Amino acid sequence: MANDQTAHGQLGRGTGAGIIAGKLSAATLGISHVMRRRSSARHWLLVWMVFAALITYGSLYPFQWLATPRPWQTLLAVPHDIDRGDVLGNVMLFVPLGLSGAMALRRWPLGGTLLLLVCGVALAVALQVAQLWTDGRTAALYDAAWNSAGLVVGIVLATLYLQVLAKRACANFATPRLAALLIVAAWFASHLLPWVPSFDWQHIKDNLKPLRAGLEGISPLLTMEIAIRALPAGEALAVAFGAVGALLFVPAAALLLLGKAVVVGQSVNVSVVCGLGGGAALTLAGQLLGDGQRRRLMALVLFAGIAALALLPFDPYAPLLAADWVPFAGLLRNNMLLNARSLIGRLFLYAGLLWLLRVEGARPLPASLGLALWLAMLELLQVVMPGQRADLTEPLWALLCGWAVWLLPMEVQPASTYRRGASPAPATPAALQRAMGDGERALTPAPGSGAARCPPPTPTTGSWPRPR
Repeated sequence: MANDQTAHGQLGRGTGAGIIAGKLSAATLGISHVMRRRSSARHWLLVWMVFAALITYGSLYPFQWLATPRPWQTLLAVPHDIDRGDVLGNVMLFVPLGLSGAMALRRWPLGGTLLLLVCGVALAVALQVAQLWTDGRTAALYDAAWNSAGLVVGIVLATLYLQVLAKRACANFATPRLAALLIVAAWFASHLLPWVPSFDWQHIKDNLKPLRAGLEGISPLLTMEIAIRALPAGEALAVAFGAVGALLFVPAAALLLLGKAVVVGQSVNVSVVCGLGGGAALTLAGQLLGDGQRRRLMALVLFAGIAALALLPFDPYAPLLAADWVPFAGLLRNNMLLNARSLIGRLFLYAGLLWLLRVEGARPLPASLGLALWLAMLELLQVVMPGQRADLTEPLWALLCGWAVWLLPMEVQPASTYRRGASPAPATPAALQRAMGDGERALTPAPGSGAARCPPPTPTTGSWPRPR
């Protein structure tokens, strides 16, 4: 979607699949609510199949085969220098697969877990074997071991989430606060890729060194991108904590700068500082407006910002670039880490925009289709614009983000129906029953799962007891 980026190194060996599926980890946060009709076991199985297909596609792209001498010796070899980013990428690649599979098979905790482990490990090993004869891929069986570790992490996260969810649902069901906090977490994740910290003092000084350039090193486009990416995060804090939440964006931005100072591959420059400062100023100034008016204005700013990031900078003397009509092809070209950072930033913009529209009562499907059409129009413009490369994948990413936002754990509640900062009222048994989708069984743990069971309604009042 943007200009081609210069390759400055590779993120790791054989992590092309992680760039497709691992970058969906932020979207995975949005599809983690099990207590809705749309989060039934069948739906989670579909999510699992989508992730498995993306992992397979990214692992075997570009589907060009070659002969490999002594393939099994290559498969069993272990390199002396193991990159931490490569390990993290292989682990994160299978976390969504384990989480979605555990949610789909949650009614059979023991048998489902065993089946999921067998299928996940078999997929990891099969992909490594196939990469022996795939051009541009380096197969190693130890990568499958890290994939299996990510699978276990996903299963553990799903198990813990179900236990916490069963307890929380007794007092307050489907609060928009949880969805808002997921947006904030996704904002942090979108800025701190590859999420590998290093507390070496020399490393920290190197990450802060770009600040010495002063205003001469500022990039207007990067500053604008960081500022508009801050808008959904600031609004999410306001939704979660009321008017005080907008003030919390300032320490959140400071925490993000601290993270950029210690995370490998990140840096703190004037564009980052100015962008976060501008985002904080817009977030605080927006509190002077009504909730609905502010969110609609933010949505318009995000639409315009997405267009500007797609079409700028404009250089009439730049050559025309061939469009990427093969899905995900541009993502696997040149520097994987730079491509991943660009992708996860755009994913957060799309998801944040769709979340704002949903908070205002917009239906997720029309909103997602509208954003996908908007992106398709921008890509068509890039076909004829010099220096820009159109990418067929962008509308697909918008639809995937819309799918994630559709499943966020929140009740659609326009701004006019509740007071700023007010906590949602506890759900009644009837409302809880309607929203659960799977009926009371969604809150009923399977035998031996160890999950908490929600107590029945109080007989005298018919309301759910408040937690002590």
